[in-house]
Amino acid sequence: MFNRVSKLSKQAFVADASQTRGNLDVGSFESSLADAEAVQYVLASAAGIEQTTADRTTTIEPGPDTAAYAVVSNRRVYFLLGDDLAEPELTVDMEQISNVELRNALLSTTLVFSTTTGAVRFVPADTETAEVVVSYVSRVGKAWSDLFEALEKAHRSLASVESAIKAGEDPESAIQQTRTRLSNAHHCATHHDDAPTELMRDQIQPVEDRLEQLRYGSRLDRADGLIDDARRAQRSGAFADGVAAVVEATDVIRDVASVLHDVDAPGLSDRLTSQANTLDTVAQALLNEAERACHRALQAADDAAAIAAWQEALDRYREAAAAGWDGPAGASQEALRFQLAWVVGNLVDALVSRADEREAAAEEFGGTGSDAIGRYEEACRNLERARDLAEDHPELTAAPLEDRIGTLEVKIERAEWQWGSAD
Repeated sequence: MFNRVSKLSKQAFVADASQTRGNLDVGSFESSLADAEAVQYVLASAAGIEQTTADRTTTIEPGPDTAAYAVVSNRRVYFLLGDDLAEPELTVDMEQISNVELRNALLSTTLVFSTTTGAVRFVPADTETAEVVVSYVSRVGKAWSDLFEALEKAHRSLASVESAIKAGEDPESAIQQTRTRLSNAHHCATHHDDAPTELMRDQIQPVEDRLEQLRYGSRLDRADGLIDDARRAQRSGAFADGVAAVVEATDVIRDVASVLHDVDAPGLSDRLTSQANTLDTVAQALLNEAERACHRALQAADDAAAIAAWQEALDRYREAAAAGWDGPAGASQEALRFQLAWVVGNLVDALVSRADEREAAAEEFGGTGSDAIGRYEEACRNLERARDLAEDHPELTAAPLEDRIGTLEVKIERAEWQWGSAD
């Protein structure tokens, strides 16, 4: 507490508010307060402290040569008595004060703190400083009262967030409502120049932390659902659905991870790590389907089988790239582009090889007749597919394929003419 506050004379309590703290050693008392709580004013009284509640009135009087003190901080009003400064006789939180006023009587002036449960009366030795206290407590007490009213509303909407999450409903509306009410609370903390903003924010922070914990917890619940969706899609062969679920789950997890260091949410970090690992496992299972198609293509016994396998791999990688796959299972967008180029190159090679084989087979029939024409046409279709792929990928050249197609079209026309002439 103070360094023997009881030794302080009434002369220490001056009318000039700017000197009120300067003439007192309040360091030891402030050391027992919260970090941002600070003594603003100190008043002394020889008349003691009177507390009135609904059913009784209690008077606490100082002993001989001692005084009663009203210590006003930016958070509470403490009523102390004589040498017994280890514990205040009474403590009134600012938000409990509904009104504060000076009541003038014939022989004395009484400072009255009206509260939600009664009143505390204190007869100050220095009425001029008491007037400053009335102004200060009125302003700051109102700020505290408004703050807790806003926080009470925020707690109610926070309960709605929890209820929505437990019911499996979308909590976004309740989240936005809670944010609005927390914004109102922040306004209370900054509206008055002498409002204890840091102390007030200490009251707001736990509610914000809980909201963020619920919000990001619900986001991770969403990620769990998406991972399950991706796993089911992969097992049922719905590759595109699986890819879409993986990409969305990745976005959710990244969103949570980007702000997790600012959120006081025990357990979320471990859960996030576990989810990311599970997601990578599911994502890898999906990519494995495309990789297996590549292996089948490389081991295919003929060009037709190779083309089918390369096309399957191409479809898989295209679906992943189109969905915005970037990172799951270590596959970045750049890696997917590289893989797509490799698959397309191999598919083009297989199509050209198949076209060569079909053209050669047509030549075995003498380049005329329905058998030859059918094989020429199949060769042409394979080259057209290869050309279209080459045109979509700048690393490939379509011109030579266009020339080949032109040559085959001439052969087809000649074969059809010769066949018709033969008939």
